[in-house]
Amino acid sequence: LPLPPGCLGLHPHQSIVMPDLVAEMYARGKWVMPWTVNEPPRMRELVSIGVDALITDVPALAKTTVRG
Repeated sequence: LPLPPGCLGLHPHQSIVMPDLVAEMYARGKWVMPWTVNEPPRMRELVSIGVDALITDVPALAKTTVRG
């Protein structure tokens, strides 16, 4: 995946975030913060593959889903 100079990370749509994308970005020293993640199963899945943060319309739901 080509990145512009100075790029620190990605804000990809959550539908394209897969383990290989996260691994590639981490290998390159970049962070991954997908958007817009509003469904608890997808929140758990993305956290389990190692994203740095979630962009969501429902932060309280995300907090209880991810932290318990």
